[in-house]
Amino acid sequence: MDDVVKSLSLLSTMQGGRDESFLQLPPKGRKCLLEFWNSLPLDAVYCNATWDTLYCWPATRAGDTAKQSCATVFSDLPDLLNYPDAVAYRECDLSGSWMRGGWTNYSQCLTVIDHQVGSSGVVDAVRYITFIGALLSLLTLTITIFIFTYYRSLECDRLRVHRNLVVALIVRFLVMLVLTEPFVSRRQTHTYRDVDWLCKTLLALRMYAQMASINWMFVEGLFLHSRLTSNVFDSGAPFTLYYFIGWGESLS
Repeated sequence: MDDVVKSLSLLSTMQGGRDESFLQLPPKGRKCLLEFWNSLPLDAVYCNATWDTLYCWPATRAGDTAKQSCATVFSDLPDLLNYPDAVAYRECDLSGSWMRGGWTNYSQCLTVIDHQVGSSGVVDAVRYITFIGALLSLLTLTITIFIFTYYRSLECDRLRVHRNLVVALIVRFLVMLVLTEPFVSRRQTHTYRDVDWLCKTLLALRMYAQMASINWMFVEGLFLHSRLTSNVFDSGAPFTLYYFIGWGESLS
């Protein structure tokens, strides 16, 4: 019994620095670690076997690089068989730790997949439509926010709600423009995709802006409901609550 507990304890650490316990892994992840448990190179320094949510990587000796063909990793994409040289890989440093925090380099696979998907022309058409639509939306929303700000005689609680919704939409479409511009202009270098923290920041901002715009649409309905029912004769509006729902709730 002690051996089983010890095994599970050791297995829970074999995840390339992940916080999830062994029992919290999906079935494929648990199977991955169990399959490699009996083949660990205990006589040498090694990087633990790990499941990166896409593929099961075996324990690898320190200083070596674990490689696998993209066709094997993405077995549901048979077209990748035409690219046998495209590989995914993980690097094990001399101390027995996966380099870059256990990051798997799938860049070659993604390049091939982008080429395969993009060759049909459908993706390019969608990107152009998205870019043009976001540009037109951003233009009209900018005019709207200018009108709301310049003509102070229009100021009221309803307009304050409208203004926050417009700001959320402006941020959303602005980020959308930035994200799609490299694909439309076909720039391969000097883009946000080359800077890890910038790429993550833009994606996080996009998700936040999407949630904020949806939440402010909800606030629009909540405000209208309060005007027509319970607060017909009350001129004030609980904007602290509205701001929390619109901007704060989007962070959760």
